[in-house]
Amino acid sequence: MERGDIMAKGKGKESRQLYVVKANDLIRKTRYNLTTQQQKILLYAISKIRREDPPETEYEINIDELCEACGINIDQTGGYYYQSIKRDLKTLHDNSMWVKMPDGMEVLVSWIQGAAIVPLCGTVYVSFNRRIAPYLFDLKERYTQYKLENVLVFKGKYTIRLYEILRSYTSQQAINEGREVEVMLSLDELKEKLMCPSYSRWVDFNRFVLSEAVKEINESNEEMNISYDTYKTGRTITKINFIISSPRVKQMLQARYNKRQRLDGKKTKRKVAVLSGEQI
Repeated sequence: MERGDIMAKGKGKESRQLYVVKANDLIRKTRYNLTTQQQKILLYAISKIRREDPPETEYEINIDELCEACGINIDQTGGYYYQSIKRDLKTLHDNSMWVKMPDGMEVLVSWIQGAAIVPLCGTVYVSFNRRIAPYLFDLKERYTQYKLENVLVFKGKYTIRLYEILRSYTSQQAINEGREVEVMLSLDELKEKLMCPSYSRWVDFNRFVLSEAVKEINESNEEMNISYDTYKTGRTITKINFIISSPRVKQMLQARYNKRQRLDGKKTKRKVAVLSGEQI
């Protein structure tokens, strides 16, 4: 299924089935610090890209549908959510990052080229930065594709980034076949990718960033199970080896149930006790 195949007009929940497609280099080599909501808005916009679209395409996005898909609360007075999205779009336009182009040149770019909102219409028009187009448009190799709902379910900003990074090292075929994949990253490299250098001590980084992100992935993602080992240089932890594997049936069913509850904005403590079938 191609991204953009399901039209989201008036159907915010259906748009969660669209696909996010990014070049692996864009996922692995860029450094940026965005909130959870800003990341979801960005990924929602990326999911609108169709394979045949030219880089200058301007995407029409219904704000209410965006909010419904991303779980942004619109039941607020004073149009707060509307102003919130405007601020997030401004951040995506103003905040820049260094990106290494296919020709080797490093270019300072922002995610979006521009945005325009039609007053009283609830529609925003978004176009992507032309410099970043080689990593988003007409991708034929070395790219990662996943369903938008896989990241919309996450609450932590580090969870979204960690999921994307690890997902870029495996493939849908490997996931479908249950093949185990190992990914070794240095601790400094991972901190840099996640933009959290302030956690200088391993115990703090592991407690507040890594273990929380891995836990959330395993609880709410039915495709992958993530575990990790640490390696030391002397007495200092310097490397992390991630193991990406298929979840067991019970974990998969629980994650599927948790995902549905989170996406629908419901809270539950129900546990899935069965090991097979579509009980959830």
